This record gives sequence, C-alpha cells and structure tokens, in this order.
Amino acid sequence: MSTTRNNRYQEGSINRVKRAKGPDVWVYRWRELQEDGRRVQRKTTIGDAERYPNKSDVKREVEKPPCGDQRAAGESREEDSR
Repeated sequence: MSTTRNNRYQEGSINRVKRAKGPDVWVYRWRELQEDGRRVQRKTTIGDAERYPNKSDVKREVEKPPCGDQRAAGESREEDSR
C-alpha cells in the first residue's frame, strides 16, 4: 500500500437554504487548503431560487470563471469564512 497522497478534484456542495423573509437562496460551500496545511470552509450565496429555479442552473453559474465586471455590477456572490 502506497503512502503517497493523491490530489483529488472536489466540487463542493450546493444547497438550497430557506430564509425567514423572501425567497430561498442557493449557497455554494467548499474547502480550501491553506499554506500551513489547515482546511478552511468557505461559502458564498449564488442567488435566490426565483432567479435559479433548479440546481443545474446554479451549478452552471458556479462553474463560470470569475469576472470582475459582475461583482462591480452588484451580483450576489459574497464570500464568508466559517
């Protein structure tokens, strides 16, 4: 048995989260490995369930490359640390 660690691709997870007021929102969660070896959980709100009615629409949005113009235009993709 080899003791070598394999690098694996991790997609993260997409969950629909209920809100007290307003429509449900889609939240994307993933982990990042820090330089010191610690794992940090991250999450970002992709958008509401009215704009993205199903999970495949959200997944397409998550897979888009980041673009500075979208964030400047006020798109809802705020990042949080846990």
